[in-house]
Amino acid sequence: MTFNQEFDERVDASLNRYTIFLQRLLQIPTPRMQEHACVHFLGEALERVGVPVVYFEGPGLGEPTPAGPPINLHARRRGSGGGRSLLLEAHMDTVPTGDESKWTQGPWSGAIRDGRIYGRGAHDDRVGTALLWMIADLLNQMRTATVGDLSFLVTTEEEYSCGGMQAYVERIDRVRPDAHLALDGNRTHYCILGHAGVLDFRIRLAGPWGSIFQRDLEHEANPIEHAGLLIERLREFEIRLRERVKSLKPDPRWPEPKFVVTQVDSRSWFSNVPEQCVIGGMCNVIPPMSIAQCKTMLGDFLDETCPPIPWLADHRPELVWGPLEIPAYALEESADFYQMLAGCHRECFKSALQPRYIGGWGDMRLLDCENLIFYGPGGGGNDHNYDEYYELADLAPTLKTVGRLVARWCGIHG
Repeated sequence: MTFNQEFDERVDASLNRYTIFLQRLLQIPTPRMQEHACVHFLGEALERVGVPVVYFEGPGLGEPTPAGPPINLHARRRGSGGGRSLLLEAHMDTVPTGDESKWTQGPWSGAIRDGRIYGRGAHDDRVGTALLWMIADLLNQMRTATVGDLSFLVTTEEEYSCGGMQAYVERIDRVRPDAHLALDGNRTHYCILGHAGVLDFRIRLAGPWGSIFQRDLEHEANPIEHAGLLIERLREFEIRLRERVKSLKPDPRWPEPKFVVTQVDSRSWFSNVPEQCVIGGMCNVIPPMSIAQCKTMLGDFLDETCPPIPWLADHRPELVWGPLEIPAYALEESADFYQMLAGCHRECFKSALQPRYIGGWGDMRLLDCENLIFYGPGGGGNDHNYDEYYELADLAPTLKTVGRLVARWCGIHG
């Protein structure tokens, strides 16, 4: 029996057990920055199939950490020596659940209906983390050793600051793989070969602070009213940004850039003019524009916009970038790693793999591996929304695809 034949048979025989594992994992609540129990659940499962796990803390940037610093894990299944190494990665953290009453059965139900499994992270990206264990389990069942090392990495903070990956990059025991496959949030038959650069920003507008009945600045200096004016002008900035990028003649596979306000925050007493209002949001940076050029553009735009408003001329808004700052990335379709993955996908799904470039991002770019592809975990939907789900029909062919890729890229000992 060939490796592929035995691997496929073991996938099919394990599907019921793997579905139960997915349910158990999705039923562990993972509020933002409180993924500890779920990371340990996965780590203990990896250790049971003979893969030693190391846990490490992330910085916990910009968000409350009621359970202590967020944790991450990496594990390595060492090869016999001499082959190419591969890192499989996924992220455990998710976006918030929103209003939990709007979920049909709650965000932590793991409910299965009509071939779909539901829960926060079902597609982005807790199912991706479960697939890492399944690959390790299948190789353990077969008592198969690869020639090159096979590593597993599970990060947190990916959805906000990418702090988990930043912490991993700084570790002296970090791996430097020959290829890096991120199992993260793709539709069936698609993979991501390129993602834009990304920045998050905050614009702090000062106010005078004080009773609206004891001064004449209720409107002229009100930072909330100034925020409204500035948000309207920032739509103009987005248009200007798109025109500049277009003039640079980007690869047509890239989407248009976005500059979107997603947060407005001000705290004050109801009868006082606020002391501060903060506008926050996200900007993606489409090559060949650089992150530095984008930052300069927004700074120049504020320099142009603020002087005609007397209060803002004297109290210039403060522009703060970060903590998210991820450079753009792209892999060519001619790369051996992509061609190998595309061939494995075609064998297992009986359909061609479609590469795409996206305006979003992932923490994987920070590892700076020249062979990086975002693939899997398979079909699903409602990412970042209510009733997020994963198509269970894609579980077996996705595992078979990744199993073939591991064997071909790393080599099989003996």
